[in-house]
Amino acid sequence: MAQDTFSEFLAELKEKNDIVSVVSSYVPLTRKGRHHWGCCPFHNEKTPSFSVNEDLQIYKCFGCGVAGDVIKFVQEKERIDFNGAVKILADRVGMEIPKFNGSDTQADKKRSELLSIMNAAQEYFVANLSKPMAAAANDYIAKRGLSKKVVESFGLGYAPEGWENLKTYLVGLGFSADSVNETGLLTVGDKKSYDKFRNRIMYPIIDEKGNIISFGGRIIDPNDTPKYMNCPQTLLYDKSNTLYGLNIAKNYARAAGSLIIVEGYMDVISMHEYGYNTAVASCGTSLTQQQARKIKRYVDKVYIGYDGDGAGQKATLRGLDILKATGLDVQVLSFPDGCDPDDTLRKYGKEYFDDIIANAKKLEEFKIEKIFSSYDLKKNDQKLAAAKAAMEIASKVTLDIEREKYIDMIVKNTGYSQRAVSNDIDRMAGKAPQATNQQPTGDSSRGSIIAKKPVIKQPQTNQKDSHAEIRLVCLMMRDKPIAEAALKIVNATCFEDMTCKEIVNGIQAVFDSGDTFDSATVISKIKQDEELISNAYNVLMTEVNTLDPVSEAVEYAKKVRRQYYLRRAKQMQDKANAMIADGKIADEECQRLIKEIGRYKTLAKEIK
Repeated sequence: MAQDTFSEFLAELKEKNDIVSVVSSYVPLTRKGRHHWGCCPFHNEKTPSFSVNEDLQIYKCFGCGVAGDVIKFVQEKERIDFNGAVKILADRVGMEIPKFNGSDTQADKKRSELLSIMNAAQEYFVANLSKPMAAAANDYIAKRGLSKKVVESFGLGYAPEGWENLKTYLVGLGFSADSVNETGLLTVGDKKSYDKFRNRIMYPIIDEKGNIISFGGRIIDPNDTPKYMNCPQTLLYDKSNTLYGLNIAKNYARAAGSLIIVEGYMDVISMHEYGYNTAVASCGTSLTQQQARKIKRYVDKVYIGYDGDGAGQKATLRGLDILKATGLDVQVLSFPDGCDPDDTLRKYGKEYFDDIIANAKKLEEFKIEKIFSSYDLKKNDQKLAAAKAAMEIASKVTLDIEREKYIDMIVKNTGYSQRAVSNDIDRMAGKAPQATNQQPTGDSSRGSIIAKKPVIKQPQTNQKDSHAEIRLVCLMMRDKPIAEAALKIVNATCFEDMTCKEIVNGIQAVFDSGDTFDSATVISKIKQDEELISNAYNVLMTEVNTLDPVSEAVEYAKKVRRQYYLRRAKQMQDKANAMIADGKIADEECQRLIKEIGRYKTLAKEIK
């Protein structure tokens, strides 16, 4: 195969690295139908929920949600970046990674220019910190007890007062005002732009490769607002995929076996000052799945320690499940009320902080404690509600000795019997309740806090439209000629299911761009929404068995188009009926709808 473009090289690389073969070298797989199943290598589980689709060369874990192609799998498993994964796969099949003359795209050039601007801005801020105008900033740093070494390690600087100091400096170096605007360092008004950061201590935000991608600024004058200010999302900076301090912490993470996640810049810097070199911050109070997966590349264990105030505790709870779902061993640090990690270190010292880490609570214990502190246990209804919530958490714990600990917590807080709590947890976990010496009495709630409720079947919805659409997109994704044959009959407009519609839009975008046709490329073309992408992988993992995929795809395409015509006819019928009920049958719009209804019904009948 001639390798004229990087996309063609990647296509050949994936073709030679069959995903089943690659994944099997990390985790045992068992073939079931067209798919291969195994226990997920990214989180702990006993029942296999990790599936590999050989036809589409993708994987999906229905437990923790990870999904991707063979390159993504190696990235996540080896905890390396895209280029590192490509190198591993190329070495695996004896391919050389060629250099392409056209690889320096416009986006690459723009990114390089913006990085240069950020580096120049950093030099400017750092130089200012040593000037007399930064006296108040240096006083603040000194009060925080930060050493020169840590200040330099994290690249702290100072943005002076004034509206156009940085802008004038950067434009004077030869950078265009438009490019400087794109970094997020300026606030763009109706008529002009001006410096975003003024009279603030500056914190460069640096990615794992050492690139300055953003800045944060903290006030010095307590009358200024807001306390912290950050650059917006840019070509360089994606807040949801960034961890402050990871560029330093990654060097210590693997030896330590864990990372500590805190909330703010000063928390991270103070912790490093005290020797906790694996501290990072989530660039905000809400952790994301992207950040959790990035952490998993470096460690299997994480401590999360947000502020002791209400907002910090809520942020901790939001982040726990995200971290756990990624397969991380999650431990929770509890700080004194009103204290953040920085306050705790400065008020109580390193020895106290060491005790906090040594007494970190497992995720389940922390959540159960929060449940019992949130209910009035003197009231029977609230005590029962708290017990139910706590037992739901305990029922998902796989280790018996750990579950026993949580049973004891529930019994101690509620006064319910251990046998009743254990039986209810076993039922929730799908296990048979513990045997007792009592004779059956016909009372299904004996030895239980919660009376057993009858199972009510939910009404089934009509899914024939989505069934056809899902099978069609799965067939289309198998091979380019199948997709081409289907697209002669349908387009994205014909699809009712939004996920299927977006996948078909992605297929069309691949055709329009001339990119290599494969699942990963198609998914990269759809709207970059985390939930939508997850749903797309769910759809594409649907097993479709056929001996003649082209013919079957054509038949499903006809069915999808026919369903589209009938839906349009029904929509117009509903509108026409409403107008007729209002006595508007003679109106021009109503007559138009009636004609359109007939036309769509005729089109549906004409599809053989």
